[in-house]
Amino acid sequence: MPPFNTTEALTVFNIEPIDKPAEEPASFSTILHDALHKLKAFPAEYERFCQSYRGLELMFCEACNDYLPESETLLAPCGDRYCAECLTMLFESAMNDESMYPPRCCAQIIPLASVRSTITEELAVAFTEKAIEFDTVDRTYCSDPNCATFIPADIILNDIATCGNCGMTTCAICKAASHLNDCPQDENIRALLQQAEEMQWQRCSECLRIVQRDTGCNHISCRCGAEFCYVCGEPYNGLGNHPCADGNRWERNPFYKLYQLPRDVVEPEGDASPSPEPDTEL
Repeated sequence: MPPFNTTEALTVFNIEPIDKPAEEPASFSTILHDALHKLKAFPAEYERFCQSYRGLELMFCEACNDYLPESETLLAPCGDRYCAECLTMLFESAMNDESMYPPRCCAQIIPLASVRSTITEELAVAFTEKAIEFDTVDRTYCSDPNCATFIPADIILNDIATCGNCGMTTCAICKAASHLNDCPQDENIRALLQQAEEMQWQRCSECLRIVQRDTGCNHISCRCGAEFCYVCGEPYNGLGNHPCADGNRWERNPFYKLYQLPRDVVEPEGDASPSPEPDTEL
């Protein structure tokens, strides 16, 4: 390959040298930069120029239409090239506008791993965090409208999401501020409670476990230590005159007559003994 001749290159493309004071002669890079900008409108001539002087290894950026050394560009999966500045803008746009996520060229995704050496480390870290948010299907954001920070799924415990920014707790099911007891929008809980009602199971008011009685009396001793009536679910008062004994709720229970104490038998005072068979937790 013949040595590069600046004068010849400028003459071929009819480009005037940049005027500089005598004490500051124009450098080769300055002349070349001006020449390449003027060559943008002549792609065919530029290609011939590169073929004559392959040592330049200049590449075309599809975004800004600029020509840069190959080392300053990235080859996208589709075969197009991007300069570092345009890649940075592409990834920043994908972070700010979800419709542009993930970054693509010719409908093909540009992986972050392929541009780590081109973009800044700060941008790479920020993009990774944003990618976790955008890739989450059922997202939870801080319920405080003044914060609204995204809360990753891996730090949500028992459907309670704690904001790492302000400390606010949010229900991961209904997305409102965290609350006690069941979430009214929890479809799984609603289905379980519906089944419990149909099967006439009872629920502990303390730990909210669903209890199925296999045998024994209506006095239930839950694993959490709470005692309650299997008929109405009310806490057990330790006396023989439980408030639901004469009510309709008791009469509707099919086990009432089987396990009802005779009228002349007084239930002993004190802690109730556990059922013969352990309760079945669902």
